[in-house]
Amino acid sequence: MRRVLQITFYLLSVALLFSACQKDKNENDLLGIVGAKLDTITFTHSMKGWELYSWPLTSSWRYSLMVGTNTIKTLPQVKNNPISVLGEDSLKALLIKLPKGEEIHWIGQQRLYNTWNSDYGNIKLPPRAIQLEIKEFCESRYLKIIIEE
Repeated sequence: MRRVLQITFYLLSVALLFSACQKDKNENDLLGIVGAKLDTITFTHSMKGWELYSWPLTSSWRYSLMVGTNTIKTLPQVKNNPISVLGEDSLKALLIKLPKGEEIHWIGQQRLYNTWNSDYGNIKLPPRAIQLEIKEFCESRYLKIIIEE
């Protein structure tokens, strides 16, 4: 009987631990890893700059920041990028972590169409007012942002 209780206790402990880990994972999925650890993230200079992608999500916008490379990103890479945030305030908090002088390419639908053809999902630039707000913010922080329609 004692052995059965020990095994039951062990299984319940493992199940509880697993469910706690799963809860944290789901919260990170909603916030983006950066959203959960924004205070601790740091960036170093990127030789090829940075790529910023955006798409509407409910009543806000999701932003994904990726290191610039010579390779073309795929839709799953962009959407599943752990360095993503929700909303303009979170984007500003992320961008302020970049070193001064960094170059950011904000990728829009036309560039995606030319690169990916038609498989770019709902990735697009937000309304012009948001673009200008982020552009002014970047310029005030000595970041060069290039909006690629």
